[in-house]
Amino acid sequence: MIFIIIRIAFVILVVVFEEQEVFLKALIFTLIQLTFVTFLILSRPFKQLQDNIIEIMNQVLYLTLASTLMYFNSKKTWDSTIEDIYIYIILAGPTLGTLILFFFLIKDIFQKLRKCKKASQKKVEPKMSNMSNLRLANENDVKVSEADRSTILLTL
Repeated sequence: MIFIIIRIAFVILVVVFEEQEVFLKALIFTLIQLTFVTFLILSRPFKQLQDNIIEIMNQVLYLTLASTLMYFNSKKTWDSTIEDIYIYIILAGPTLGTLILFFFLIKDIFQKLRKCKKASQKKVEPKMSNMSNLRLANENDVKVSEADRSTILLTL
């Protein structure tokens, strides 16, 4: 909800203050965006840590992109270097998001492997209460052939 409110505030900022100096608009935008980033850092609205990290990273990149776009678009000072920097910042969002998700995936895999390793190292011992029902097999016991076993299993 707050995300939508902030985006609407940015649109109002651009439309209402159209005739204002760009530096003032960029300053107001930066203050609103920094407030939102601070809110995200303090409240951590998502359950998963990686979701909070990715959202904070996205908002910081959005702040960087929008501020530079406002400034350079008004000055009409776009050149190839600024365009390259801007494109790299745009590409940084999905790239960093993917790297963060990949890091947490690897971390989860190692945690699962560690749990499996610990579980496999536990020594399994039978309960002593069931030991009285066990008896050793001897030659007088009935022997069941493979054909009879498969028949018994089919009837179950």
